[in-house]
Amino acid sequence: MNNYTPFLKTKTNEIGALKVLHPTLKPFIAPFFDFPMKKGLNEQSLKKSIDGTHKKIKTHLKEYRNFYLDNFDVPDAITISGQDNYIYIIDKFTDTTFIPVIAIERTPQRNDAVFNAKITGKIKSDVIALRVQPEDFQH
Repeated sequence: MNNYTPFLKTKTNEIGALKVLHPTLKPFIAPFFDFPMKKGLNEQSLKKSIDGTHKKIKTHLKEYRNFYLDNFDVPDAITISGQDNYIYIIDKFTDTTFIPVIAIERTPQRNDAVFNAKITGKIKSDVIALRVQPEDFQH
């Protein structure tokens, strides 16, 4: 069981910090990664960022049982090959034990991509994360 979930961006230094943690701590940590919004982000640069993050995680975080992966800050309008960008993330990370994230304010296509990927075996995790924001709750 994981005891700690740090919320991080998919930046080199943040992934590197997890790499150098003492090996006895790693089984108790499930990092939660968000792809950051960068100035001028477009299909090509997002795809490059996803590909680079995949390589960094596969190389440096082998000792972690699982990790959460979200694209909260990435606009839905940025598609990859005409599809929701989270579909590309799912396809890229299918060889890992990532935990997908859904949310109330996400598009139905985005959330359905997670469910469909689980049904087709692209997602190995039996866990799903539901991200809620304060505005998701009525007062």
